[in-house]
Amino acid sequence: MAGAGGEYTHYSFAMVTLEKMAPNVFKIMDLSFFNRSVGWSRILMNGEYGPPGDFWDEE
Repeated sequence: MAGAGGEYTHYSFAMVTLEKMAPNVFKIMDLSFFNRSVGWSRILMNGEYGPPGDFWDEE
């Protein structure tokens, strides 16, 4: 677990999975943030952007 920042994720928990590409070089494979209102939100999955969430959107 790591701490994350941003307008809606400041001081929230995050999970990150890294793939070592070279010495001191890593690719972010999976990234999720936790928000008390909506739970875990997947940002990256297998190195690609995850599906958009339904957070506070009406559409």
